[in-house]
Amino acid sequence: MTLTAPPAAPGPVPEPEGSLVAAVAQAGSILAAALNGVRFGHLDDSEAVAVLAALEGLGRKVDGARLRATTDIGVRAETDLGSGSLAYRNGCRNRVEFISQLASISGREAKRRLKLGETTVERTPMGLPVPARYPVIADGLGSGELGIESAEIIATTLTALHGTVMQDDLDHVERALVASATGAITPETAGLPGAGIRFAPDLLRAQALEWQGRLDPDGTAPSDDATEAKSTLTFGLLRNGLYPLRADVTPELRGIMDTLFDTHLLARSRTPRFEPTEPAEPTDGSGSALDGLTLDDPNGDGERFSAD
Repeated sequence: MTLTAPPAAPGPVPEPEGSLVAAVAQAGSILAAALNGVRFGHLDDSEAVAVLAALEGLGRKVDGARLRATTDIGVRAETDLGSGSLAYRNGCRNRVEFISQLASISGREAKRRLKLGETTVERTPMGLPVPARYPVIADGLGSGELGIESAEIIATTLTALHGTVMQDDLDHVERALVASATGAITPETAGLPGAGIRFAPDLLRAQALEWQGRLDPDGTAPSDDATEAKSTLTFGLLRNGLYPLRADVTPELRGIMDTLFDTHLLARSRTPRFEPTEPAEPTDGSGSALDGLTLDDPNGDGERFSAD
């Protein structure tokens, strides 16, 4: 059985009144009125299937809008903006904490949206639009045809292939997987088994792994200059007397940094010192040259040791 959403209701769609906030509130009121008092168990099979398909379609549109809104708030609440960020002005440590409180979601969910939004949502960090890295995914999310879970699977697959395959191949995989996730028939899927059928995330994940294995069967070559790991080290703005540090370092650089830190700490540490309390050479011709010397606190515990 093929499940499809019911056709749109006939007649013109009423124009929302006032601001965007008012339009969202109006849409929520319409949805609440439509569902108020509905007993889903009293629906016949065909109507129950149609209602679920319609609600899922609406949910995908809302999810896409929430993703774009969360990504925008994340840009405004960047810690690097210092006291000008939304997070700072609202008493939050970072954008994840601010979004969690604002949207009443977990930090894990906030991070999930922000990570997906980095590659699938157009951003305007400095007032200038920055196109989404994966525009086909972005279009699917914006139209409500592509769900968040499917978008995550596709974006993860493309990111894993990024830098290991040609850009044309990467674009081909993006179009093919989005078409499979939305049930669209495109030049990439025409004539293939299952073309025109919307793949559930589990089936889509298997297809994505097949694409990944076909295009990059051996994984990333360690000696590949395009994908070789490179260290990054950046300082944020001074805050509370401290500079936040963001870094990703290779094992080689970590070894160098460990050596530098150890050398610096060793130079600043207190080393044992011998201090004479009496003449070093005995006056009667007997005894050792070390007699009468004390070791000044070698363990840092406040004790002095005598060589007598």
